[in-house]
Amino acid sequence: MTGAAQVMTSVELEVEATSGKDVGEITNETLESVHAGACAAPSGLGADLERRKRGIELLSELLRRRAREKLSCVREDQRIWRDDLKKRSRQRQRLAKKERIAQQQLKLGNPPGGHGVELGTKNRPCNRKVGWSVQEEIPEETGKEWRKYEQDKCRKVLLTFGAGEWNRIQGCLLEEHKQLVHGVNDIRNLTYTFLVALRENQEKQQEAKAPKKEGGGGGRQPVQSKEDAFLAGKIAEFESEGAKRILDLTNEWPKIDKLGLSWLRKLRLLDLIRDAALMGRDEERRQEFDDAMATISESSPPVDWWSIAADKALLLGVYKHGYGSFDKIREDPEYASAFTPDERNIEENLRKKEQFRHKPGCNCVSCAHTRNKKRKAEAEGGNAGGPPGEGEEGNGAENGDGAEDDARVGWPSVDTLTKRLKRMVEVFARQLRKMENKSAQKTHNDRRSSEWTKKDRFTLAQCGMRWGLVHDEGPAQPDWAAMRDLSGLTKKSEEQIEACFLGLVEEAEHILQNAKRKGGGGEGGGEGDGEDGGGKREDAILTPITAARLFDRIELMDLLKQMAADATWDWQINRSLQGLPSWWDQLEHDRMLVNGVLKHGAGKWEDIWLELKEEGAPLAEEGESHGENFQEDKVPTILQKRLKQVTGTYQRRKAEMDKRVLVGELTTREVVKEEEGRRRQQVSGLGRGGVKRKGGSGGARRPKRRKGPAGGDGLVEAAADALRDLEGEDGP
Repeated sequence: MTGAAQVMTSVELEVEATSGKDVGEITNETLESVHAGACAAPSGLGADLERRKRGIELLSELLRRRAREKLSCVREDQRIWRDDLKKRSRQRQRLAKKERIAQQQLKLGNPPGGHGVELGTKNRPCNRKVGWSVQEEIPEETGKEWRKYEQDKCRKVLLTFGAGEWNRIQGCLLEEHKQLVHGVNDIRNLTYTFLVALRENQEKQQEAKAPKKEGGGGGRQPVQSKEDAFLAGKIAEFESEGAKRILDLTNEWPKIDKLGLSWLRKLRLLDLIRDAALMGRDEERRQEFDDAMATISESSPPVDWWSIAADKALLLGVYKHGYGSFDKIREDPEYASAFTPDERNIEENLRKKEQFRHKPGCNCVSCAHTRNKKRKAEAEGGNAGGPPGEGEEGNGAENGDGAEDDARVGWPSVDTLTKRLKRMVEVFARQLRKMENKSAQKTHNDRRSSEWTKKDRFTLAQCGMRWGLVHDEGPAQPDWAAMRDLSGLTKKSEEQIEACFLGLVEEAEHILQNAKRKGGGGEGGGEGDGEDGGGKREDAILTPITAARLFDRIELMDLLKQMAADATWDWQINRSLQGLPSWWDQLEHDRMLVNGVLKHGAGKWEDIWLELKEEGAPLAEEGESHGENFQEDKVPTILQKRLKQVTGTYQRRKAEMDKRVLVGELTTREVVKEEEGRRRQQVSGLGRGGVKRKGGSGGARRPKRRKGPAGGDGLVEAAADALRDLEGEDGP
């Protein structure tokens, strides 16, 4: 127990000695000593919690250092192994090259030991490259030269996954070559160079075909194909991303003149597959993906058990495994349920096939081709020696049953799946075009709704001339929503209506000021202002006549609303107008005229007249009931003159009433001031002498009373009595 206690005490002392120090500064010897002591002691690091915590930190640092040492040793061993592998690979390549050169020299008749190709090959400087074996460690752009096999492999992988999948292309190249010296930007630059080469090849082919089309006498510009449009769009996209063309490629693209169009079509197909797959994986656009899949006709499925789920799995599988990897797609567990035959799908597809089956005697291209093919097969069978025997018929029937079973539960051929894939992609292309057109139309409508054309501004000005400024609750609060509805500009917001109407008011003020400055106001200055464009804005839609009419109509409609709401107005007009119908009643029909203008708007005199005839004239249908001097064709002029009489009479009476009220207020104020002055004088006289003096300069003069406009001194006396009653005092 004493030895154990001494070992435990030594461990605690060592742990205590490291307190306050950084763990990274402690030496390995100290950490090893603590580890050995803790393993040897019965209680380990002791019973103290703080010392145990510190000891655990020391042991963790020791484990980290040991792991780093082991990892560095493993990496060093791997580096040595890779260097040795590279060395042996280069030796094998060198020996194979020497043998190949020796065989070529023997064919040419040159001795293998002389000067020439072998000596030049041996002394040629080797272009050594340093590669990376981990994809995450490869820089984005290295600028290294592309070798022939690297360029060909990159083109093949590009035609498998499509443009834009740079990380997947880089991973495939790294898996093929074990080490890679090209980053994702290098792959993008090579793809951009490949697309530019395809465009140049397309231009050469079009130039070669151009003379034939011109000789045909068409003279029309060739329509841009789908492939050319895709190529132009991709090149512009890569240029916007900063892609650069590689000018020092040592190897040209082989067979581009023959296979260029095929490569271009495959790139376009892969690009559409990529867009469709991304749409199917996006939760927000999943419904659009399902709608596009539902539009694909099911009249000719690849096999009888095929379904929409199989179409989705095929599309997503090509995006995942690459173009042509149908076996990998079939074996993928993610799509196993979609490729499992179902009897319900078989029955449904057979029903659709029977529904869309061509009738006997159909003359379509497909049926004609089938008949010609069958006729040719029968002719070849007859030349071969007549009809088959019984055994052959049995074998044929048996083979037919096997083919039918394979069609029901088997896997489609590569050509069938390729056709199905292209068909789905074309459907998605149409769907994407519809979506783009719809989005562009929406953007166009939004832009047009935010912009004001001259037609829209003139429509709002006409609304103001007809209805004036529509108010919501009070005169100080315009109802811009009602103005929007009345003008028919429902796509504009209330803020836009307000800004445009205020702009029209400013424009009208500007036009009237210019017309007044030139000396021709009103109607006389309209033509002069229209001819002179110096003081007129380019987007102006008003003339001096329409500008003045806008302000007049706004004031008129406000006055009519005030008349209709005024309960004190008695509609008594002493003046008559020549030309009014004989049945016109001032009290009734003047009110109906004002309400009709408020209902139909200013300028709609025909509608107002029809309403007046229907409601105001019991015998309006008979011509003699209107009077001898009445003329139907002058109704708008007569109604305007009558409305002017009504509004003028109302304005004059309103002005007289306001004047009376104002004069009464002023007279009351003067009376109050005179009474106050007289009291001050009386008080001052009593204070000086105690007795009022009747004459002399010291006495207070009585102010001379003024006669009021209505009743002489009676109004003054009444005002004085009212003032005394309010103050609670009696007069002198």
